[in-house]
This record gives sequence, C-alpha cells and structure tokens, in this order.
Amino acid sequence: MTIRILCAWMVGLLMCALFVRTFLVLGWFFPIEVAAGSMAPAWLGPHRLATCDQCGHTFAVGFNPAISADTTTCPNCWNGRVPLNGLAIRSGDRFWIDRTAFFISNPKRWDVVVFRCPMDACQLCIKRIVGLPGESIRIRDGDVSVDGTIVRKTLREQRRLRQRIHDESESTIRWYPESAKTGWKMCHEHWQGMPSGPEVDWLVYHHPARWDGDSTIYDTSEYNAGIPRNLHQIRDVMVSMRVQLSGSGSFQIRILDAGEPILLKIQPAVSRMELIKNGIQVAESMVDECSGSWLNRPIQIEFSLFDRNVLAAMDGREILSYPLASWNPKAYDGTGFSTRDVRPPLGHRLAIGIEDLRIQISDLELWRDVYYIWPIDSSMSKARQPWHLGPAEYCVLGDNSPISADSRTWPGGPVLPRKLFLGKPL
Repeated sequence: MTIRILCAWMVGLLMCALFVRTFLVLGWFFPIEVAAGSMAPAWLGPHRLATCDQCGHTFAVGFNPAISADTTTCPNCWNGRVPLNGLAIRSGDRFWIDRTAFFISNPKRWDVVVFRCPMDACQLCIKRIVGLPGESIRIRDGDVSVDGTIVRKTLREQRRLRQRIHDESESTIRWYPESAKTGWKMCHEHWQGMPSGPEVDWLVYHHPARWDGDSTIYDTSEYNAGIPRNLHQIRDVMVSMRVQLSGSGSFQIRILDAGEPILLKIQPAVSRMELIKNGIQVAESMVDECSGSWLNRPIQIEFSLFDRNVLAAMDGREILSYPLASWNPKAYDGTGFSTRDVRPPLGHRLAIGIEDLRIQISDLELWRDVYYIWPIDSSMSKARQPWHLGPAEYCVLGDNSPISADSRTWPGGPVLPRKLFLGKPL
C-alpha cells in the first residue's frame, strides 16, 4: 500500500511538473524572451539602442557576439559613424502565448505563430505563415507566390507587415518642392500647400544618397549592422499621411512604375477618387461608395504599391484597388533573381501634388514591404523549386529575411507540421 501511494504521488508530481512547464513556464503566465532578430523590427531579439549624434534619431541594432561592428549607419540621416561600443545590451522583447488561438479557427496567411522548432522540439520559434496546406509556394523578386500567382495583401495585412523607411519632420526633411515657384512650406512639423499657379505643384521625395552617391531605396535594416550581404532594390512602398483639404481642386499622389506614372487623384469637393495609369483612368470611386465630407476635416490617406497591386485607402477603408501586370519573365533567370533590372530606382519616383487646393499634411510617412530573399549559401537549383505543402503542412518565414532561419534554410525541408504549433504571441 505504501509503495502504491508513493508511486501515485510520484506520478502526480511528474504530471504537475509537466503542466507547470508547458502552461506556466512556456508563455502562459510567464513571458518568453525573443532570443534572435529573425522577426525584427516587429519582434526584437537582444539589441543595443544607438543614438545618432547628428540628427538625434534613436534606433535598435541587433547584438550578435560573433559579429564585430564598432559603428553603424543612421537610417534617418545616413550618418555612417554612429558609435556602438559601450552601449548596453538590452534583452529581447517578451511575449505570452495565446494557446487558444487555433482551437476553433485555422491558422491564416501572414499570422505570426509560435511553434516548436522542427530540428529541436525543446526550442521555440516565432515566424510568420506564408504558405497554407495544399499550396505550392515560391519566392520571386521579394514577393511570395502561391500556385504561380503572386499573393496580394489587403490593407490590414499591409499594415501588419510594413516597415518604416522615413517619418517626415523638420529635423529630417526628405520631401522638397519640385519648382522654385511653389506654394509648399514646412511649418511646425507640417507641410502646408497653397495654390501657386495653373499647374500641379509637386512635392517630391528625395531618398538620401549613400557614400557612393546612390539614392536607391534598398532592403537595408539598421538592426542588421555588420552583416555583409547583397542588397535588393525596393519597389513595394506605401505613403501614409493625415491631410486636411479645402478648395475645389485636386490632391494627387504619384509613383512611377517601370517609368509609367501611376496617379491617385482626389477631388474632395465632389468626393471623387480615381486611379490613373499612364494617363488612362483605370479605377474610380464616387461619394455613394464612401460616405462623409472630404473637406475641412482630417483624413487619413494611404496609397501603396505592394505585390504588384495599387491600393488607395481613406480612414482605414480600402477605396480603390488595381492589379498590375507581372514583370517581363525574360528579365529573370527562372530562380527569382533578376538578370537585368527593367525598373528605375525608387529614390525620386514619389511625389505629392496639389492643383487649386489648400492642404495641410501631418504624419507623413514612407513604408516598404518585407522583401524575402534566398540565403547567400542557397543553391540556385533549390531556388528554382517551389515548395509543395501537404495536408496540415505550413510554410513560415521571418520578417528579417537576411538573417532568419526558417522554411528556406531548414535541413529537413520547408514544411512545418501543424502539430508543432503552440499558438500566437501576445
């Protein structure tokens, strides 16, 4: 009897220990610390906070003891001598795990999930889902394709994945009037525009040039200081701002795509919004599709070219959307890598214009989409092959693609079984 009681107590203690480890220690009541930067900037691993002595901008730089970097480049003003030595090492972000997230609903594309590492079940990973059961997944030119078709994100999904390029302020101005005769002026952290003539008065974005004079927007990340790699030109961008409009004219946002202008034209007096590509209207929305006056009140505008799709939104609501054709396949070698670039750099291709209109702009920000790449040591033959997912199999990638260990690099293949999922980070 004594032995049975002792055995029962031992089994009970073991079950309690397993319960505590699984539900209390592993992210139920006590948070888990992010140990690496594969999901930066959304989730930071160990890092240092660097401050630029020229513009005062503070930003996170990932810490890796195997990489020695004494200085880094400020992403705000491109000062290349921001010191890193002597900075305190901060712990990674902490999160809890919502283990009920997938009890009722299935995981969705672009969800961030916590799971057990396929190579080591004792190690927990955090990544983003890009492929679902039954799909064939491929990375091409920074984007994700499913069954041969590029995946186009909704506005909500774009917001979840976008990464900031620039936040306009008086201390770091990158938007400049195109003409000397202009109605644009910066006043108290706001751009103000007044009618200046019969032509459209443009305010043009100028990306800061590197040491070699190159003003192209690349998939750089201040978090990855000291990591040598090839850079890729960024095409997928979003402009967001809060505007207040008055007058009978128009407000416009322009971006060049392969040399062809794509224009978002807003006429607030008649509550009209239209998309114009290469001088031809391709989409339009009138007042009956979006209620409320557009004049003399703050309006949130978002205009993006993500995933070969043009999207315009107002106050968080998608108003217009227009898919663009894929790039010329002759420009690729079949692996997802460009053999020649058919598109001009983005550095000076963005502009904001007014015509017979008064405007005040605040919270003017420029964003980019995640640019997925193949690791440097990835074979070209591997890059050619799509990933075929079976039932209950998923594909996951890290937002910080250059340093992430994920479906692209796992020795056992790209597949992540559903049974390894633990939940969503909170």
